[in-house]
Amino acid sequence: MLFNRNFADLITFARASAGWSYSAGGVLVQSGANTPRLDYDPLTLAARGLLLEELRTNLLWPSMYGLVTAPTYYTITNAASLVAGQQAKRFVMVGAGGPNTPAANGAQFTATGPMCTWSIIEIDPASVAGAITRLLFYKTSGTPGIWGGVNLDLTTGVASVASGTGTVTYGAVKLSNLGPNGGAVYLLWTATTNAGGETLNAYPYPITDGSASGAGKSVIVHHHQLEAGAYPSSAIVTTSAQATRAADNATITDLSKIGFSQGEGTVYAEFMVPRIASGVAGDSFGGVITICDSALNNYFAVWPNVTGNVKFSRKAGGAVVDITTANSVVVGAVAKVAVAYGAAQNDAICLNGGTVASAAAIAPSGMTEMRLGRLASNPGWLNGWLRNVRFIPRRMSNVELQSLTA
Repeated sequence: MLFNRNFADLITFARASAGWSYSAGGVLVQSGANTPRLDYDPLTLAARGLLLEELRTNLLWPSMYGLVTAPTYYTITNAASLVAGQQAKRFVMVGAGGPNTPAANGAQFTATGPMCTWSIIEIDPASVAGAITRLLFYKTSGTPGIWGGVNLDLTTGVASVASGTGTVTYGAVKLSNLGPNGGAVYLLWTATTNAGGETLNAYPYPITDGSASGAGKSVIVHHHQLEAGAYPSSAIVTTSAQATRAADNATITDLSKIGFSQGEGTVYAEFMVPRIASGVAGDSFGGVITICDSALNNYFAVWPNVTGNVKFSRKAGGAVVDITTANSVVVGAVAKVAVAYGAAQNDAICLNGGTVASAAAIAPSGMTEMRLGRLASNPGWLNGWLRNVRFIPRRMSNVELQSLTA
């Protein structure tokens, strides 16, 4: 069982870069390379768990909008930041007219596939009423024009689509009721899928009203990011060039340390996901745990699919055979799942105390490691939080599985 042991005694952890996560005080802090990130909810300050993500690159730099010279249509000053060691930027509209799109290095992209741009913004208590901020995709090849994006009303905190010729997804998530400058803080995002041969630009509009009526409207920007993917990942802070956060790899390489048995057992896990959706191209699932051999010819794997149902995948040298729960995970809530197996007994899975799903046993052999937050196939990262993993060296009954996960 996984308890009363130090993290490093059980788990080999690797990430070939620094990474950022929220501290218990709701501040974005950096963890060094090969250092696990224990993440907190910045709004409630509740612990979320071990953050495990795929590789991502922030194409924009600097990520705090560090413009040297203020455009004629904005007054730009420094402000307190919720990103440790950084300064936010306060954009106050002058109202002189002109395009209100400050340049961001790396904003242009031609890569085919899903792309997401997002900002952490704070409502400025000193702003004139009626301010709206915007993130926009703008097409510069073919027929140039607005592709689409998202608006955020800084009075109501309500996000809406910024219409264009393309299709976008979007959203706004409140991160804090009281930011470092006295206003509510939001993560504002929009994503689209770029077709082959097209060129799009990610344009931030700190304030949408560039006319005289916009004078005095303002917003505070803490971070800005553009990355390949269908949704925001964690923050990747940049300064003078784009930066990459490497993938998190957490593995138990010696299964004897948890008393693992291939013949019979129960594996229990608690996890959270911020969304039920695909990540990068080809990634349609996120693994919770995988117990496998090095060649992935034999494994047990637990993962939520794109509809939120959780699967117990079993492979014993041949085809993969799944057992799927009838109930689904709830985004942002703790999911409790247990899978059980044993000689001459059915394999089974139970999620959150629901109906147990079972099927004839399949017996993989030669399993030597447990991958945490990763599915057997690639990429398959959880892109969420792992809170607890335990191994019980017997096949628990179906009633016990329901009780364990309730």
